[in-house]
Formats: sequence, C-alpha cells, structure tokens
Amino acid sequence: MNQSKADLAAQGIDAQALATPYGDWTPPVLAEIAKVYSSHRGFADSIDQNADGVIEHGNGFPYNDYLLYDLPVQVGVPIAQVKAYIDQTIANNQWLILSLHDIQASTTNDEYDYLNSDLDQIAAYVKSKGVPVVNVTDGLAGGTNNLLPNSGFDNSIADGWTTDVPSTITADTGDNGSFPGASSSIHLTSDAQVGRLFSPQIAIDPVKKYFVKNFLNVNTITVDAGNEVAFIIDEYDANGTYLTFQYRKAETSVWLSNLNFEYTPTNANVRSARLQVVVTANSGINAYLDNVQ
Repeated sequence: MNQSKADLAAQGIDAQALATPYGDWTPPVLAEIAKVYSSHRGFADSIDQNADGVIEHGNGFPYNDYLLYDLPVQVGVPIAQVKAYIDQTIANNQWLILSLHDIQASTTNDEYDYLNSDLDQIAAYVKSKGVPVVNVTDGLAGGTNNLLPNSGFDNSIADGWTTDVPSTITADTGDNGSFPGASSSIHLTSDAQVGRLFSPQIAIDPVKKYFVKNFLNVNTITVDAGNEVAFIIDEYDANGTYLTFQYRKAETSVWLSNLNFEYTPTNANVRSARLQVVVTANSGINAYLDNVQ
C-alpha cells in the first residue's frame, strides 16, 4: 500500500482514501489501511443502521471512516431504485456513496457495467435535489480546530495527557496507529484494575456542540457483560470544580473503527471538560488508540 500510494504521488495524485479490491476486508486489513489512508470503503456492506428493518445504504453521521457504506449501482439496479435510495438518504440526513464500475455507452456486457444514459439520469436527479456532491475525503466528518494537544501521541503521554495505571496504559511507537502519523499511539491493556487515559482539561462553550474523533483498534477482548473500552466526558465549572460526566460511546468487541461521537455540554454551568478512555479490569483487552481530536 505504501508503494502504490507513492506511485500515485509521483503522478501528482494525493490519494487519501482507499477502496479495497472486491471490497474485501478484515479488521487486520483495516489496521494496515489505517496506517496509510484516512478512510476505507468496502463494497455492499450496508446494514440496518436504525433497527427498523430497512437497509440504509447511506452513512449516518458521524460515520466510521474505515467502513463507509455504499450503494452498488450496476446491471439490474433500476434508476427508480437508485432514486429511492437517494430520497431515503436525504430523509435520514445521511451521506450516500454510489459505487459504479465500467460505464458503457450502449451495451452492458458484464454484471458490473452500467449505461451512460442511466448514469446521466441519476446525476440529473441528484442535481435536482440540490444536495452537495463530494469526493470521499471531503465527505468525512472533521474540523479545522483541534482543541486537544498531542492528539497523535507523538510526544508520548504528555502535554496534559495522563493515566492512573501507567503499567497498562502506555505510549507505543510500533506503528500501530493511524494516518497521518501511525508510528505513535497509545497501547491499552487490561489487568486487575480499571485503567484510564485522561486528556487535558480544555475550555468549552456550554452552548456549542462538539465533535470527537478517535481511532480505536481492539485486537482482543474477553466478550462479557461490562467489558469495554469506554469514552467518557468529565465536566467542570468555571472554578474547575467537577460537576458530572457523560458516557458517550464504547467498543465491546474485536473491531477497528474511527469511534466518533458528538458532545453537547450538560448545562450552562459547564466551562471545561476532559475525555476519559476507560479500559475495564480483567477484560483481556489489547487495543491501540490514536488521533483523538
């Protein structure tokens, strides 16, 4: 992957997103992709995201950058069906990625072909809806103002980051992180006590909504009730006095993702906050955390 990316760069192409051949992937494959690229799209991985019995091909905010869902458009997929999925995506306020292969002028000789005239109709329908059309990299959720220093852990556990169990929450330089600086990350393991990684306490505006991105690769975990890598926001008032916390998200299985979430301060008294990454005791967890922003 590094060589192919270098070959593209030599042609003036700054490739940051990868679609795997045939859409095939496993968590270890995603781990290697994450070292080189900012996102990954498979093929036909869509699921029922809202537990309503309906498959959504769109991606619900805040997305998983390393498993973006798509809608395959090929022979046998009617224009009306594509339009219906576009409407569904708009109604759900999602991001729809259309995957097309060989676009033919007049005949379709392969199951992955699609007619030029049919694509023209789809493009016209999208235009009529007034929705933005972007490439994958520009479609990813993100921001330009990262409030957390040393978010890629290039300076180890420093710059305000701390841990209460330094024997199990450690800095790692074994190339287990994610793009753009995969060489450094945080190694999360488990023993007889709960382990926590704390971010610096940062000033916030209680009327604003915040977006938090976290690269997390859980290699092993004993699947049992309560075992997890959890993400918690601690909240403080203007004097630095602890107020409360919000349990935002957790991973309970072997998985790799950009575990992203939104955070809205609990009330007007909140003036600063910090992130806790919590590893359950005796959970068999072996995981890597990177690019917390």
